[in-house]
Amino acid sequence: MINLKLPKGSRLGLLGKNGAGKSTLMQILSTLEKPDAGSVLIDCINAFYQIEEARSKIAFLPDYNPLPELLYVKEFLVYQQQIFDCSSIFIEQLIEKTQLQDVLNQKIQNLSKGFRQRLGIANLLLSPAEIYILDEPLAGLDTAQRIEIRGLINSISKSKTMIFSSHMLGEIEYLADQIAIVHDGEIVYHESFEHFGNYIKVCFDYRVEEAFLKRIEKVDSVENIRDFEYKIKSADNTNVREELLEFARKHGLEVLEMQWINSDLEEKFLTLTSSKKTRDNSLFFQSSSEVRICTVKF
Repeated sequence: MINLKLPKGSRLGLLGKNGAGKSTLMQILSTLEKPDAGSVLIDCINAFYQIEEARSKIAFLPDYNPLPELLYVKEFLVYQQQIFDCSSIFIEQLIEKTQLQDVLNQKIQNLSKGFRQRLGIANLLLSPAEIYILDEPLAGLDTAQRIEIRGLINSISKSKTMIFSSHMLGEIEYLADQIAIVHDGEIVYHESFEHFGNYIKVCFDYRVEEAFLKRIEKVDSVENIRDFEYKIKSADNTNVREELLEFARKHGLEVLEMQWINSDLEEKFLTLTSSKKTRDNSLFFQSSSEVRICTVKF
């Protein structure tokens, strides 16, 4: 039995090789696929007996990002606005946040992969759901698109609990504060990054004086590795990550890369994913005062 306890606002990254079962697990958590055994409970709601009530608490962006191809972007957003009963001001703010202004009059079928992801995330943000689930949100993007979408995901309200997947450790390190390793349809490891990160490597788009970075409250030491890359040490890795992102926003900097550096994690991943095991998974999601329990087998 595996317990995952996620406080409200947590960001859990599911890491696993291709075919490990990440997408299947997300489909089950999103009530789009039934498990072979067990149940999914969200705030004591059985997701497959009270499916509409359960789905009202979840917003899901699958890896294939299904969108109505023949609609124009603006047409789609207006349609979704009516479904979720959002104000016009909110839609305008959402368009600005996701930087969709230049493609509003384009058909969805003509959008680039990057703009499709932006539109998918915009659709996600229209939902009043408490839990956001994103399946491989950075897959298939080029470097520039990846940076842009990572920044957009990081800007999502910290009041939302987020679960997303990737087969790349660097993406998990950048976006998540907790990691769960998925292997052969199981969660075989779960831990908060603050427990094993030796230091954070951060890369900006401009050079920053070390003295300025040292002024950040949670930063203990700074070392300029090369060019615009810095090694940041802190006793509080989770909070210093947020402070670095806020520092960048405040000073108009782009964070090109941010990751915890710890070879032990890479070794742990390789060790845990090199053998086959079988067991039921029990996931406990705590995003408010109540505990969310999911027991699945697939």
